[in-house]
Parts: sequence; structure tokens; C-alpha cells
Amino acid sequence: MAIALLLVLTLVGVRTGLRLTLESELDRLLRNDASEVLLIVERFQPDWSAVDDELNRKARSHSDNGWFGRVIVDDQVLAATHNAPVILIPPIGQPLFTVGRHRMCARTGSIGVSRATIVVGTDYAFVDEDVDRLTSMLVLAGTFVSLITPLIGWWLAGRATQPVAEIIDTAQRLHPERLEERLPVRGTGDELDRLSETINDRLDAINDYLDRQREFVANSAHELRSPLTAVRTAVEVALERDRSPEEYRELLGELAERCQGLSDLINRLLLLAEGDGEALGPGTTTADLGHVARLSVEMFQTVAEQKNVQLLSEIAPAVVRGEPTHLAQIVNNLIDNALKFTPAGGIVSVRVSAQNGTAHLTVADTGPGIPRSDLPRVFDRFFTGDRSRQRDGRPGGTGLGLSICRAITERYGGQIELRANSAGGTTAAISLPLAVHLPASRQ
Repeated sequence: MAIALLLVLTLVGVRTGLRLTLESELDRLLRNDASEVLLIVERFQPDWSAVDDELNRKARSHSDNGWFGRVIVDDQVLAATHNAPVILIPPIGQPLFTVGRHRMCARTGSIGVSRATIVVGTDYAFVDEDVDRLTSMLVLAGTFVSLITPLIGWWLAGRATQPVAEIIDTAQRLHPERLEERLPVRGTGDELDRLSETINDRLDAINDYLDRQREFVANSAHELRSPLTAVRTAVEVALERDRSPEEYRELLGELAERCQGLSDLINRLLLLAEGDGEALGPGTTTADLGHVARLSVEMFQTVAEQKNVQLLSEIAPAVVRGEPTHLAQIVNNLIDNALKFTPAGGIVSVRVSAQNGTAHLTVADTGPGIPRSDLPRVFDRFFTGDRSRQRDGRPGGTGLGLSICRAITERYGGQIELRANSAGGTTAAISLPLAVHLPASRQ
């Protein structure tokens, strides 16, 4: 409907514009003809037969549009073409006028003492014919456009919506268990391609997240199953026969120790879950990382002495935004790993400094170092390489310590890395943004 209305308005506008243009051009030609006839009269009068011949010659040369002319002197017609109509009295004050189907132009001039009126005109029918001819062409063109436009619009709409349909079809096939399929990218660089690329990036992130969660759940179940089985076995053995109070006391102590281990494991898993859910963050609390590290060093001094390892520290104040308990977990995990991997007579060094708006924590040991093949995976959850499986001849831990350190550090806007020392051993380095404008809370 809108296209049809637009075509009709265009047709009417073009038709009206053409008529006005033709009428304006016709009036200009009639003025020129009137001036030309006046020059003929001035040249040939008083030989009016010669004037009459010139007018008829001009009329014959313009016979296709019915041109005519007449010369009136003192109300007498002295020269005229053969086809001049009878009504040739021009209205007073109107040099251009229309009578019936004739368009005329009148001009007056002086011939001696007499006053002459020159009237020229033409049949107006040729203007109507030209307008009607153009109208027919426009109607034909408009009809063709009206018929072809919906087809072209349907074709263009189909091409425009085809990528959207493909996106919808692909999105409908996606399933939480099958996120490998991706939306098609045509390579045109338009908004639909950008939309597909953005959705594909999000699908990649979601797929990676779900893979990590599946691995996390599977590994968690595996880590929890072994200690739970041990607890159940111990209880079943205790129930097989009556035992003395001392035996029950020893058994309950062992169960309490195993339950404490399970509690620690569950707390670590919950902390990692908070990190995945972005609930783990620095908040508005601030703490002195140096103070936290000093407390950790003091706590591990006894362990270091028992292992005959020197635990050295070089600690400066470094106020950062974050929970002291979270920061303590980072320092404790790093020092605990360093002590377990450092043989007797070795050294573990803890340093805290603040430079250029960043707090730096490093924990270096003189142990055997981390195998190059294990470096890409040391921060993976539950990863226990060959080194971590042989800690002083004891089974390794759960493989969550470094994962927790990375989760807290990254949520706090920092970075963590492990690097090999040139003289042997490993250095764990953590950097966190300073909160220099906020007071430290010492806990």
C-alpha cells in the first residue's frame, strides 16, 4: 500500500512538473515569435502582402503545432495566416492568454503614427499530447515497478534473513552437553558476523567453563571418596568386636584427624567454588600483606626447625585491598609447599615489598625444582606431578594449594607465577595492587 501510494504521488508530481515546464517553454517561444513578427512588420510595411507572405511561410514551417499570427493596425487586420482563428482580440493587460485550445501572445508597437498589435499563437493540443504520452509511460513503468518490487523485496528480505535463520537453527541445536557447534561466520564483517563472532566467543567461554566444572566435580568426588572410604572402613573394623577404652580412644583420634582433613578439603573446594562464581573478591577491607606474611613465617618456624631448614624473611609494609584470611591462605600455601620440597640444610626465603603501586610477595626455596613438563599444569586443580607425590616419602596432597593461590590472586586483580631459580629450586612470585589511600586493618 505504501509503495502504491508513493508511486501515485510520484506520477502526479512528474506529470504536473512536465506540464508546467512545457507551458513555460511555450510562453517563451510565443514571446520570441511576437518580437520576430514585429520586426517583419517594421521591415516590409507598408507592403502588407509581403508581411502576409512571411507570416504564412512561418506558419507552414510550424504546421505540426498549428502556429498562426495576425497583424492588426487601427482595428483593421492587415496581414494574417490562413489558419488564424477568429477570436484574436487580446485581453487588456494580458500579453499571454488562452482562448479555447489556443495559447496566444499579444504585443503592441508603433508603425508611423499608427499603433499595431501583433498576435501570435499555437494550438495547445500538442502540450496535452506530450503530457498524456509521458503519463502513459509513467503508468506502464509504475505498474511494472509495483509488480516487480514485492518480488525483489521478498528476494532481498530472504537474503537478509537467511543468516539470522541459520543463527536461530544453530542456536536451537545447542545443548549444555553439546556446545561444540558454532554459529556460521560469512566473512562479510557486517553486524550479523560480529553478532555470530560474539556469540561464538561466549560459547567458547561457556564450554571451557563447563569442562572445568565437570573436571572439578569429578576430581572432587575422587578426592572425597578415598578419605570417606577410610573412615567407613575404620568404623566397620571397630564394630567387628568389643575393644578396650584405650583402643576406642585411639580409633576416635584417628577418625577425628581424618575428619579434620576432610573439613580442610571441603573448605578449599568451597573457596575455589567462590572463585568460579566470582563471589571471591577483595571487597572494601584492607590488610598489610607484610604483617600477614610475618605471622605466617612465625607459625612455620617450628616446622622449619624440625626439618633443619632455614626460614628467612625480608618483609616490608604493603597495604592491599583484601581479606586477611585469604591473604594468609596464599602465604601459608606457598611457605608450606616450599618447606615440604626443600631438603634438610636448605633455605626458604620470604620477601614482601611495595614498589610503583604494586605489592610483591616472593617465596623461594632451594629444593629440586619443578620439572619443565609440569610447569604448564602446576596451577591446575588436583594436579600432583611426580615431585608432589614424593614429599619426604609421604603421599602428596590434594593438588589444590596453588589453584587456591591463583584463584585468590586473580580475583584480587593480581598475578602469580612460578619460575625456576638459576641455582636450583623454585620461586613463587605474586603481585597485588596497593591500596595506598586506605588504612590497613591489622588482624
